[in-house]
Amino acid sequence: MKQLFKYFNIIFRFSLFLILFCIFSPKIIAQDSVLYQKIDLNTKNQELINTLDKISNITGYNFTYDANVIEGNKLVNINAQNETLINILNTILNDTALNYKIIDNQIVIYKYNEKTNENILTKNKTTSNIITITGIVKDSYKKKPLPFATISIFGKDIGTISNSDGEFVFNIPVEIKNDENLIVSYMGYKNFEIPINKINHSENIIYLEKDFVTIQEVLIRNANPISLIREAINNVKKNYGTTPVMFNSFYRETVNNNNRYVVYSEAIMEIYKSSYTNLYDFDRIKVLKGRKCSDVNKTDTILIKLRSGPNSCLNLDIVKNHLSFIDEEYFDVYNYKIADITIFNNKLAYIIEFEQKNYIVDPLYKGKIYIEVYSLAITNIEFCINPDRIRKSKKSFVIKKPKNVKVKPIFTKYKVSYREINGRYYLNHVRGELKFKVKYRKKLFNSVFETAIEMATNNIDTVNIRKFKNKERIRTNEIFFDKKFEYDELFWGSYNFIIPEESLQEALKRINKNNQQYKHTD
Repeated sequence: MKQLFKYFNIIFRFSLFLILFCIFSPKIIAQDSVLYQKIDLNTKNQELINTLDKISNITGYNFTYDANVIEGNKLVNINAQNETLINILNTILNDTALNYKIIDNQIVIYKYNEKTNENILTKNKTTSNIITITGIVKDSYKKKPLPFATISIFGKDIGTISNSDGEFVFNIPVEIKNDENLIVSYMGYKNFEIPINKINHSENIIYLEKDFVTIQEVLIRNANPISLIREAINNVKKNYGTTPVMFNSFYRETVNNNNRYVVYSEAIMEIYKSSYTNLYDFDRIKVLKGRKCSDVNKTDTILIKLRSGPNSCLNLDIVKNHLSFIDEEYFDVYNYKIADITIFNNKLAYIIEFEQKNYIVDPLYKGKIYIEVYSLAITNIEFCINPDRIRKSKKSFVIKKPKNVKVKPIFTKYKVSYREINGRYYLNHVRGELKFKVKYRKKLFNSVFETAIEMATNNIDTVNIRKFKNKERIRTNEIFFDKKFEYDELFWGSYNFIIPEESLQEALKRINKNNQQYKHTD
């Protein structure tokens, strides 16, 4: 059992959540006057990037700049008492060609001849080369939104995912609009298919019909669930990529405290996705564009940050990185059963349910595996850490905490899906959620935090493959929210992304409004 718990721990020690505890005391200021806010700053032989972090903690404003303009690793020495922020910035940057602009809760540093955008949190911009299609995916009978539906082009390597409210934005190259069909697919439903040149560009409501499996189809095989999983793993070489590919992917991570969003960050990434059959190669991630915002006030004493969220999403590629429930060595510690047969992407799929056996004390998993009937490819996986054992797993999530604080994980949920393109399956969408309680020993009430990471594959390139240099890629121990992003006027451009849910959109508006009111007084 010790070996089994170590196996469980391997996935999560890299992957999910680092908890950092900090006390902030920013005070209210008008947005336009932040540059003239007086602060104290004392640093000696500290890198510029860390000095800017220090200023962010004092003011509540984040910095955005082009890494080619500012040398982040140069050493800074400054001893300023009750000095204006603009004078401090001029001193540590030491470049008369630089200027500053306040956009929401960002201090943008740019050259005088550069233009800045008034809305750094703007949605994507449509260009002459792109058609943008927006809409919502719903159940045709109940009229309820269908979360995380797949929207793609038939036979093409481009796609996106609807958000938890069923809403989507899909950017399509204009050259394919006349001869291709838009496909919307969802587990247990018939595919929706329509020519691109016949669909509205905005406010589409796409209704999907449930697809019921006939008795004749159910009786295809008298299958054993363990045998199906074993065959699915043996068929990986046939069903998945045997050579590396390049992904263009969207990533998002959020932290919610007592139903209040406090951290939000997202990015467009380029991913070197290694072969499913090469055990000695590994995935690599490079951030192309990113943005972030946080809502921290003087009553907050805890800041949650996620460690290596993007790499965590790739670790959840279960077909490549086997967890115990699809590892033959651990089949005997789980109970498996074929619970049903459903339809996905117009194909039959077995639903195999699994859960750890009662006598197993260590925390393992329970969930469902979807295996396509004919190809025996794993198409979807939904799982969680056993709710009855989850409290024993806290060491896998909590990397650092104060001694007077207790942290208890209370809920996890993971979803992984794969999309078929020309007979091969590729990682399509990954989502991981964790909910936990935080309690100070001398305080009566708990704080409840919810964290989420999410990644969706937008484009797949099987031709132009390249490995990133070490200095380009995200390390497994990096905190994504702490990364410094380059300023981009249009930000999303033609990239596909998952639009924020309505509740998250409202939270972002509130965060920006709150950050504009931060003020520092002596």
